[in-house]
Parts: sequence; structure tokens; C-alpha cells
Amino acid sequence: MATYTTTCPAPTGSEVLTENAKTVANWTALADTIGTDHNSMGTTKDGQHSKITLYQTTKPSAAGTLKTGYFYTKAVDTATEAFYEDAAGTEVQLTNSGSINSFIKAFIYFNSAGKGQGTALNATSVRNATGDYTITFDTDLDDENYVATVTPQSNVGRERAVDIQTKTKSILQVRCFISSDKMPEAVDTAMNITVMST
Repeated sequence: MATYTTTCPAPTGSEVLTENAKTVANWTALADTIGTDHNSMGTTKDGQHSKITLYQTTKPSAAGTLKTGYFYTKAVDTATEAFYEDAAGTEVQLTNSGSINSFIKAFIYFNSAGKGQGTALNATSVRNATGDYTITFDTDLDDENYVATVTPQSNVGRERAVDIQTKTKSILQVRCFISSDKMPEAVDTAMNITVMST
């Protein structure tokens, strides 16, 4: 990396004041422009982005005004995470533990014995009793205010229903049964489960 100084040069003996004034003005404008998004503190980090400023190129409406948004990183606990801030100052964390944030926090497909099949995300499953299964999240969710979509695999002529027995940030317990006018009958079945949250 080329070395440089962040201090505006002083006029030389042959440089007139008016020329130096232009140099100062140009130097200051350049430093301000580059410094908007770049680090220039005279360290080994010079030239690296401190953030990325995006200028809105089209108006949202006839009465709208052009605004800016910012991409940047900062420390969260012991990790460096990516963030976006809009013109109103609303900050959104884009990554968590090095992964892109998503509304989908966990998913799993398991067979009637409660054994996971294929790829799962942040979830393992176990059969507790007939039709009764517990899904444990590898990493706890932020809270229990999430949406869980539970889809049982039904056989033709035997409609199945599911209810949620326990719902915490650590586990989700569900029960499957045959739906009828009589007493519901617990039944083992394969299930697809997807958990979503902001």
C-alpha cells in the first residue's frame, strides 16, 4: 500500500498564497469526500471502508426526496456483524454469528419414529410416545413468540391433525392424532416442521 499523509501540505517558497488556498480547498474537499466511507486515520487500516453509503438514485414518488442508506459492520458480543441503516436512522442487523439473518429459524422433516430425514436447520427430533414428538432447537430462539408450521403426512382416508403441546424458545412439542367424531386417537406420523420469526 502506498504511504501518504493526511495533513494538507504547506506552501513552498515558490508557491503563492492564492495557489495554496486552492490546494487547501481541493485537499479538504477530497479528504471529506473519501473520508465519508473510508478510514484515513494514519494506520494500517487506511483505505478500508468504514461503511458504504448508498445514495437513492430515483425518487419514491413525485413528492419524495432523495435519501441515503448505509451498510456497515460493528462488533456484537465477540463477532463482527453486518448492519443496514436507513435515512430515518432505523438499524437492521443483517447477519448473526456469521450467517445471513432469515425469517426461517429452524426446519426439520422426520419420519414416524421421530428420526430426522435429510437436511435440517437448527433442529433435532425425538419420539416421546405414540404421536408425540419433541423438536429441540440447537440454538435457542430469541423468545417463544415464533410461528411454527406443522404438516403431518396423511394417509388416504385417515385425516390427521396436530396440536402443539409445548412451545418455548428451546423446544417445540407436538402431538398428532386421527381426527374424527369419536375420541381422538394418537398416531405416529412423519411431519414437516418450519419455524419462523423476525
